[in-house]
Amino acid sequence: MTGFKRARTDEQVAMREKEIVSACGSLYSEGGLDAVNLKAIAERTSLSRPTIYNYYDTKEEILLDLIKTDFDEWDAELRSGFDGHGSMSKEEFCRFLTDSLSGHLRMLEFFSRHLYTIEMNSRLEKVVGLKIAIGRSIHTLDDVLERSFGYDDDERALLISLMFTFMHGLYPMTHPTEMQREAASLAGHCITGDFEDICFNGLMRLMRSP
Repeated sequence: MTGFKRARTDEQVAMREKEIVSACGSLYSEGGLDAVNLKAIAERTSLSRPTIYNYYDTKEEILLDLIKTDFDEWDAELRSGFDGHGSMSKEEFCRFLTDSLSGHLRMLEFFSRHLYTIEMNSRLEKVVGLKIAIGRSIHTLDDVLERSFGYDDDERALLISLMFTFMHGLYPMTHPTEMQREAASLAGHCITGDFEDICFNGLMRLMRSP
């Protein structure tokens, strides 16, 4: 690491974290979760393994920032697409959302398979960062549901809760840990809920579908 200099500004820190997260993403794409470790990440960056610990305490925190990056990209895509469509029909909304999610399968895989464990091995501040990113996508979806379909607050909350349950899984959505609850509260939103309420309302909505 000849010539290595410690990051001294927020911009430099952000660049280092981006480099670490990018290396993590490449490793995951090539070999899945088992391929991701701090030694392998260090080998793909300009940073030594001890230096990475200045930015992340665990590999799970790096994976958490990788998911956050995916959510940020998805939200930007949603906002661009919804703004371009203006008011949408239900069919247009469902097709656009399906196509969009199809382009973010890594995000869905993390969200549905690994997030529970990853968050448990990360610091609260990192979990809050992800919840804030998720909150932005919730706000984007909430806005288009109100603008295009005129749903009231309760109906929009139910639809978004059911959608994220569909993405994340019923158990993780209805049985968050205390840290996950605190992180969601600090992020300013909470889409978790009671198991019976979400399950019953979800089934009732399916029964009403043609």
